[in-house]
Amino acid sequence: MQLTLKKITQPNQEFWQSFDQLVNKTCGFTVHLNSIWLTNYIKYYFEETQSTWILAAYNQDELVGCLPLQAEEKRATRFYNFTELRILGFGPTDFFDIPVAEENRQEILSHLVAFLKNDSTWDKLMMTELPETSPNLKCLIEALRKEKLEFELDEPNGFVYTATKGDWEDFLTTEFDPKNKDLAKSERRVAKKGYELKFSSYRENVYPELLKNIDLYAQRRESLGQFNKYETDNLKKFLQNIIEAYEAKKMVELTVLEADGETWAFQLDWICNKTRYHWNHAYNEDYKRYSPGKLILKEVMRSSFYDPNIDYCNHMRGLSSYKDKFTDEKQMLIRIRIENSFSKKVKLTRLISKTLKAVKK
Repeated sequence: MQLTLKKITQPNQEFWQSFDQLVNKTCGFTVHLNSIWLTNYIKYYFEETQSTWILAAYNQDELVGCLPLQAEEKRATRFYNFTELRILGFGPTDFFDIPVAEENRQEILSHLVAFLKNDSTWDKLMMTELPETSPNLKCLIEALRKEKLEFELDEPNGFVYTATKGDWEDFLTTEFDPKNKDLAKSERRVAKKGYELKFSSYRENVYPELLKNIDLYAQRRESLGQFNKYETDNLKKFLQNIIEAYEAKKMVELTVLEADGETWAFQLDWICNKTRYHWNHAYNEDYKRYSPGKLILKEVMRSSFYDPNIDYCNHMRGLSSYKDKFTDEKQMLIRIRIENSFSKKVKLTRLISKTLKAVKK
Protein backbone atom coordinates (compact mmCIF):
# COMPACT_ATOMS: atom_id res chain seq x y z
CA MET A 1 0.00 0.00 0.00
CA GLN A 2 1.37 3.39 -1.05
CA LEU A 3 -0.13 6.13 1.07
CA THR A 4 -0.35 9.79 0.11
CA LEU A 5 -1.17 12.25 2.87
CA LYS A 6 -2.87 15.56 2.16
CA LYS A 7 -3.78 18.45 4.39
CA ILE A 8 -7.17 19.74 3.21
CA THR A 9 -8.34 23.23 4.12
CA GLN A 10 -11.10 23.61 1.56
CA PRO A 11 -12.86 20.25 1.20
CA ASN A 12 -14.92 19.89 -1.97
CA GLN A 13 -17.96 17.77 -2.76
CA GLU A 14 -15.84 14.89 -4.02
CA PHE A 15 -13.99 14.76 -0.70
CA TRP A 16 -17.22 14.79 1.32
CA GLN A 17 -18.67 11.92 -0.73
CA SER A 18 -15.56 9.84 -0.03
CA PHE A 19 -15.65 10.93 3.61
CA ASP A 20 -19.25 9.74 4.11
CA GLN A 21 -18.47 6.38 2.50
CA LEU A 22 -15.45 5.86 4.76
CA VAL A 23 -17.28 6.96 7.92
CA ASN A 24 -20.23 4.65 7.26
CA LYS A 25 -17.88 1.69 6.86
CA THR A 26 -15.62 2.35 9.85
CA CYS A 27 -17.38 4.38 12.56
CA GLY A 28 -20.17 3.43 14.94
CA PHE A 29 -21.51 6.88 15.81
CA THR A 30 -22.11 8.81 12.60
CA VAL A 31 -25.02 11.03 13.64
CA HIS A 32 -22.69 14.07 13.86
CA LEU A 33 -19.84 12.69 11.80
CA ASN A 34 -21.12 13.22 8.28
CA SER A 35 -20.96 15.77 5.48
CA ILE A 36 -24.38 17.29 6.28
CA TRP A 37 -23.49 18.11 9.86
CA LEU A 38 -19.90 19.21 9.26
CA THR A 39 -20.42 21.36 6.14
CA ASN A 40 -23.20 23.25 7.90
CA TYR A 41 -21.01 23.60 10.98
CA ILE A 42 -18.23 25.14 8.87
CA LYS A 43 -20.69 27.51 7.22
CA TYR A 44 -22.59 28.68 10.29
CA TYR A 45 -20.32 28.12 13.30
CA PHE A 46 -16.88 29.15 12.08
CA GLU A 47 -15.51 32.51 13.19
CA GLU A 48 -12.70 34.49 11.58
CA THR A 49 -10.07 32.82 13.77
CA GLN A 50 -11.15 29.30 12.76
CA SER A 51 -10.38 27.21 9.68
CA THR A 52 -10.72 23.66 8.39
CA TRP A 53 -7.72 21.40 9.01
CA ILE A 54 -8.32 17.90 7.66
CA LEU A 55 -5.54 15.35 7.36
CA ALA A 56 -6.48 12.76 4.72
CA ALA A 57 -4.72 9.54 3.73
CA TYR A 58 -5.20 8.16 0.20
CA ASN A 59 -4.26 4.82 -1.26
CA GLN A 60 -3.99 5.84 -4.91
CA ASP A 61 -7.27 7.76 -5.33
CA GLU A 62 -9.18 6.08 -2.51
CA LEU A 63 -9.67 7.85 0.84
CA VAL A 64 -8.62 5.29 3.46
CA GLY A 65 -8.04 7.44 6.54
CA CYS A 66 -8.98 10.83 7.82
CA LEU A 67 -8.40 13.08 10.80
CA PRO A 68 -11.10 15.80 10.54
CA LEU A 69 -9.96 18.76 12.61
CA GLN A 70 -10.31 22.51 12.77
CA ALA A 71 -7.64 25.08 13.58
CA GLU A 72 -8.09 28.14 15.76
CA GLU A 73 -5.77 30.97 16.73
CA LYS A 74 -5.79 31.37 20.52
CA ARG A 75 -3.77 33.68 22.74
CA ALA A 76 -0.65 32.10 24.22
CA THR A 77 1.10 35.22 25.53
CA ARG A 78 0.69 38.90 24.77
CA PHE A 79 3.35 38.46 22.09
CA TYR A 80 2.07 35.48 20.11
CA ASN A 81 -0.84 33.09 19.60
CA PHE A 82 -1.03 29.33 19.53
CA THR A 83 -2.55 27.43 16.63
CA GLU A 84 -4.78 24.94 18.39
CA LEU A 85 -6.39 21.94 16.66
CA ARG A 86 -9.73 20.55 17.80
CA ILE A 87 -12.23 18.11 16.39
CA LEU A 88 -14.13 19.45 13.40
CA GLY A 89 -17.57 20.28 14.77
CA PHE A 90 -16.34 21.16 18.27
CA GLY A 91 -19.22 22.38 20.42
CA PRO A 92 -22.50 20.95 19.12
CA THR A 93 -20.92 17.63 18.12
CA ASP A 94 -21.62 14.89 20.66
CA PHE A 95 -19.68 12.04 19.05
CA PHE A 96 -16.40 12.03 17.14
CA ASP A 97 -14.21 9.32 15.67
CA ILE A 98 -11.28 8.87 13.31
CA PRO A 99 -12.50 7.11 10.16
CA VAL A 100 -9.84 4.66 8.99
CA ALA A 101 -10.22 1.63 6.71
CA GLU A 102 -10.26 -1.57 8.77
CA GLU A 103 -7.68 -3.20 6.56
CA ASN A 104 -4.26 -1.70 7.39
CA ARG A 105 -5.88 0.44 10.12
CA GLN A 106 -2.77 0.51 12.31
CA GLU A 107 -0.46 1.36 9.44
CA ILE A 108 -2.69 4.20 8.23
CA LEU A 109 -3.01 5.71 11.71
CA SER A 110 0.75 5.48 12.20
CA HIS A 111 1.25 7.51 9.02
CA LEU A 112 -1.31 10.10 10.16
CA VAL A 113 0.37 10.44 13.56
CA ALA A 114 3.85 10.63 11.99
CA PHE A 115 2.64 13.48 9.79
CA LEU A 116 1.28 15.29 12.84
CA LYS A 117 4.52 14.77 14.73
CA ASN A 118 6.62 16.33 11.98
CA ASP A 119 4.26 19.18 11.14
CA SER A 120 5.23 22.42 12.90
CA THR A 121 2.21 24.50 11.80
CA TRP A 122 0.19 23.57 14.92
CA ASP A 123 0.99 24.00 18.58
CA LYS A 124 -1.67 22.16 20.56
CA LEU A 125 -4.17 19.43 19.73
CA MET A 126 -7.23 18.35 21.67
CA MET A 127 -9.48 15.52 20.46
CA THR A 128 -12.69 15.00 22.41
CA GLU A 129 -15.94 12.99 22.28
CA LEU A 130 -14.13 9.77 21.26
CA PRO A 131 -16.19 6.71 22.31
CA GLU A 132 -14.12 4.39 24.47
CA THR A 133 -15.17 1.34 22.42
CA SER A 134 -13.96 2.76 19.11
CA PRO A 135 -11.42 0.40 17.47
CA ASN A 136 -9.94 3.46 15.76
CA LEU A 137 -9.23 5.02 19.17
CA LYS A 138 -7.31 1.98 20.38
CA CYS A 139 -5.14 1.98 17.26
CA LEU A 140 -4.62 5.75 17.54
CA ILE A 141 -3.23 5.37 21.06
CA GLU A 142 -0.86 2.65 19.85
CA ALA A 143 0.27 4.90 17.01
CA LEU A 144 0.90 7.82 19.39
CA ARG A 145 3.04 5.59 21.60
CA LYS A 146 4.89 4.11 18.63
CA GLU A 147 5.76 7.59 17.33
CA LYS A 148 6.67 8.68 20.89
CA LEU A 149 4.28 11.60 20.68
CA GLU A 150 3.51 12.57 24.27
CA PHE A 151 -0.18 12.84 25.13
CA GLU A 152 -2.58 13.11 28.05
CA LEU A 153 -5.72 10.98 28.12
CA ASP A 154 -8.76 11.32 30.38
CA GLU A 155 -12.50 10.66 30.48
CA PRO A 156 -14.21 13.98 31.29
CA ASN A 157 -17.59 13.00 29.91
CA GLY A 158 -19.73 10.14 28.69
CA PHE A 159 -23.19 9.08 27.62
CA VAL A 160 -25.89 6.64 28.65
CA TYR A 161 -28.14 4.54 26.47
CA THR A 162 -30.99 2.06 26.65
CA ALA A 163 -31.37 -1.10 24.57
CA THR A 164 -34.93 -1.18 23.23
CA LYS A 165 -35.00 -4.65 21.68
CA GLY A 166 -36.58 -6.22 24.76
CA ASP A 167 -40.08 -6.11 26.22
CA TRP A 168 -41.30 -2.65 27.31
CA GLU A 169 -43.51 -3.90 30.15
CA ASP A 170 -40.66 -5.95 31.55
CA PHE A 171 -38.27 -2.98 31.31
CA LEU A 172 -40.88 -0.74 32.93
CA THR A 173 -41.45 -3.09 35.86
CA THR A 174 -37.91 -4.23 36.57
CA GLU A 175 -35.79 -1.20 35.67
CA PHE A 176 -37.72 1.97 35.01
CA ASP A 177 -40.42 2.19 37.69
CA PRO A 178 -38.18 1.37 40.70
CA LYS A 179 -35.90 4.31 39.82
CA ASN A 180 -38.63 6.79 38.91
CA LYS A 181 -40.93 6.98 41.91
CA ASP A 182 -40.84 10.80 41.63
CA LEU A 183 -42.19 10.53 38.09
CA ALA A 184 -44.94 8.21 39.31
CA LYS A 185 -45.96 10.95 41.77
CA SER A 186 -46.08 13.46 38.91
CA GLU A 187 -48.27 11.09 36.91
CA ARG A 188 -50.67 10.82 39.86
CA ARG A 189 -50.81 14.62 40.05
CA VAL A 190 -51.68 14.75 36.36
CA ALA A 191 -54.48 12.23 36.86
CA LYS A 192 -55.81 14.02 39.95
CA LYS A 193 -56.02 17.30 38.04
CA GLY A 194 -57.79 15.56 35.19
CA TYR A 195 -55.27 16.58 32.53
CA GLU A 196 -55.47 14.59 29.30
CA LEU A 197 -51.98 14.24 27.88
CA LYS A 198 -51.58 14.29 24.11
CA PHE A 199 -48.35 13.21 22.42
CA SER A 200 -47.88 14.24 18.77
CA SER A 201 -45.04 12.97 16.60
CA TYR A 202 -43.68 14.76 13.52
CA ARG A 203 -41.31 13.37 10.90
CA GLU A 204 -42.34 15.87 8.23
CA ASN A 205 -42.37 19.67 8.45
CA VAL A 206 -40.31 19.27 11.60
CA TYR A 207 -38.67 22.68 11.62
CA PRO A 208 -41.93 24.71 11.30
CA GLU A 209 -43.39 22.63 14.15
CA LEU A 210 -40.27 23.20 16.24
CA LEU A 211 -40.52 26.96 15.72
CA LYS A 212 -43.99 26.91 17.27
CA ASN A 213 -42.43 25.67 20.50
CA ILE A 214 -38.99 27.24 20.43
CA ASP A 215 -39.85 29.76 23.17
CA LEU A 216 -39.93 26.87 25.64
CA TYR A 217 -36.27 26.20 24.96
CA ALA A 218 -35.30 29.85 25.48
CA GLN A 219 -37.30 29.90 28.70
CA ARG A 220 -35.65 26.75 29.99
CA ARG A 221 -32.11 27.84 29.10
CA GLU A 222 -32.65 31.17 30.84
CA SER A 223 -33.89 29.46 34.01
CA LEU A 224 -30.75 27.28 34.03
CA GLY A 225 -28.39 30.12 33.11
CA GLN A 226 -27.30 28.18 30.02
CA PHE A 227 -26.51 29.11 26.42
CA ASN A 228 -29.46 29.27 24.01
CA LYS A 229 -28.31 27.50 20.83
CA TYR A 230 -31.21 29.06 18.88
CA GLU A 231 -30.37 32.61 19.89
CA THR A 232 -28.55 33.84 16.76
CA ASP A 233 -29.63 33.79 13.13
CA ASN A 234 -26.61 31.69 12.17
CA LEU A 235 -27.37 28.99 14.71
CA LYS A 236 -31.04 28.94 13.73
CA LYS A 237 -30.01 28.51 10.10
CA PHE A 238 -27.62 25.73 11.06
CA LEU A 239 -30.41 23.87 12.83
CA GLN A 240 -32.91 24.45 10.02
CA ASN A 241 -30.51 23.07 7.40
CA ILE A 242 -29.68 20.03 9.53
CA ILE A 243 -33.33 19.25 10.27
CA GLU A 244 -34.40 19.62 6.65
CA ALA A 245 -31.52 17.49 5.35
CA TYR A 246 -32.04 14.83 8.02
CA GLU A 247 -35.78 14.89 7.39
CA ALA A 248 -35.17 14.02 3.74
CA LYS A 249 -33.25 10.96 4.97
CA LYS A 250 -35.86 10.09 7.65
CA MET A 251 -33.34 10.88 10.38
CA VAL A 252 -35.30 13.29 12.60
CA GLU A 253 -38.42 13.23 14.74
CA LEU A 254 -40.08 15.88 16.90
CA THR A 255 -42.42 14.85 19.70
CA VAL A 256 -44.69 17.41 21.37
CA LEU A 257 -46.59 16.98 24.64
CA GLU A 258 -49.78 18.99 25.07
CA ALA A 259 -52.59 19.12 27.64
CA ASP A 260 -55.77 21.22 27.55
CA GLY A 261 -54.51 23.26 24.60
CA GLU A 262 -51.16 24.11 26.24
CA THR A 263 -47.76 22.85 25.10
CA TRP A 264 -45.99 21.21 28.00
CA ALA A 265 -42.78 19.96 26.36
CA PHE A 266 -41.01 18.97 23.16
CA GLN A 267 -38.33 16.40 22.36
CA LEU A 268 -36.15 16.62 19.23
CA ASP A 269 -34.44 13.36 18.25
CA TRP A 270 -32.02 12.29 15.55
CA ILE A 271 -32.47 8.77 14.16
CA CYS A 272 -29.38 7.08 12.74
CA ASN A 273 -28.31 3.46 12.34
CA LYS A 274 -31.31 2.12 14.31
CA THR A 275 -30.54 4.43 17.22
CA ARG A 276 -32.71 7.28 18.49
CA TYR A 277 -30.55 10.14 19.78
CA HIS A 278 -32.28 12.40 22.32
CA TRP A 279 -30.63 15.62 21.19
CA ASN A 280 -32.74 18.46 22.52
CA HIS A 281 -35.75 19.01 24.73
CA ALA A 282 -37.46 21.71 26.74
CA TYR A 283 -40.55 22.04 28.86
CA ASN A 284 -43.03 24.68 29.98
CA GLU A 285 -41.95 26.03 33.38
CA ASP A 286 -45.60 26.64 34.30
CA TYR A 287 -46.12 22.87 34.50
CA LYS A 288 -42.82 21.97 36.09
CA ARG A 289 -44.42 20.14 39.04
CA TYR A 290 -45.77 17.53 36.61
CA SER A 291 -42.29 16.66 35.24
CA PRO A 292 -43.23 17.22 31.57
CA GLY A 293 -39.66 16.63 30.35
CA LYS A 294 -39.60 13.16 31.92
CA LEU A 295 -43.14 12.40 30.80
CA ILE A 296 -42.28 13.03 27.16
CA LEU A 297 -38.99 11.14 27.36
CA LYS A 298 -40.77 8.13 28.86
CA GLU A 299 -43.29 8.17 26.02
CA VAL A 300 -40.56 8.44 23.37
CA MET A 301 -38.72 5.51 24.93
CA ARG A 302 -41.93 3.48 25.12
CA SER A 303 -42.60 4.03 21.41
CA SER A 304 -39.02 3.00 20.62
CA PHE A 305 -39.50 -0.38 22.30
CA TYR A 306 -42.38 -1.04 19.91
CA ASP A 307 -40.53 0.24 16.83
CA PRO A 308 -38.63 -2.56 15.02
CA ASN A 309 -36.40 0.08 13.38
CA ILE A 310 -35.04 1.31 16.72
CA ASP A 311 -32.59 -0.78 18.76
CA TYR A 312 -31.29 1.89 21.15
CA CYS A 313 -32.24 5.15 22.79
CA ASN A 314 -29.07 7.21 23.22
CA HIS A 315 -29.25 10.06 25.72
CA MET A 316 -26.20 11.68 24.14
CA ARG A 317 -23.23 13.46 25.68
CA GLY A 318 -23.53 14.33 29.34
CA LEU A 319 -23.91 12.32 32.55
CA SER A 320 -26.71 14.28 34.22
CA SER A 321 -28.22 12.51 37.21
CA TYR A 322 -31.71 12.36 35.68
CA LYS A 323 -30.36 10.15 32.87
CA ASP A 324 -29.27 7.51 35.39
CA LYS A 325 -32.94 6.94 36.19
CA PHE A 326 -33.62 5.89 32.61
CA THR A 327 -30.81 3.39 32.10
CA ASP A 328 -27.77 1.64 33.60
CA GLU A 329 -25.83 1.42 30.34
CA LYS A 330 -22.94 3.90 30.15
CA GLN A 331 -19.93 4.56 27.99
CA MET A 332 -17.21 7.14 28.50
CA LEU A 333 -16.00 9.69 25.97
CA ILE A 334 -12.24 10.03 25.75
CA ARG A 335 -10.23 13.25 25.51
CA ILE A 336 -6.67 13.32 24.18
CA ARG A 337 -4.43 16.38 24.58
CA ILE A 338 -1.10 16.84 22.83
CA GLU A 339 1.50 19.60 22.73
CA ASN A 340 3.61 19.69 19.57
CA SER A 341 7.24 19.14 20.60
CA PHE A 342 8.36 20.52 17.20
CA SER A 343 6.55 23.82 17.76
CA LYS A 344 8.89 26.76 18.43
CA LYS A 345 6.12 28.55 20.32
CA VAL A 346 5.54 25.55 22.60
CA LYS A 347 9.29 25.29 23.25
CA LEU A 348 9.49 29.01 24.02
CA THR A 349 6.47 28.88 26.34
CA ARG A 350 7.96 25.93 28.23
CA LEU A 351 11.27 27.79 28.56
CA ILE A 352 9.52 30.90 29.89
CA SER A 353 7.54 28.80 32.38
CA LYS A 354 10.65 26.96 33.54
CA THR A 355 12.57 30.23 33.93
CA LEU A 356 9.79 31.87 35.95
CA LYS A 357 9.64 28.88 38.29
CA ALA A 358 13.40 29.03 38.80
CA VAL A 359 13.24 32.76 39.55
CA LYS A 360 10.48 32.24 42.14
CA LYS A 361 12.65 29.72 43.97
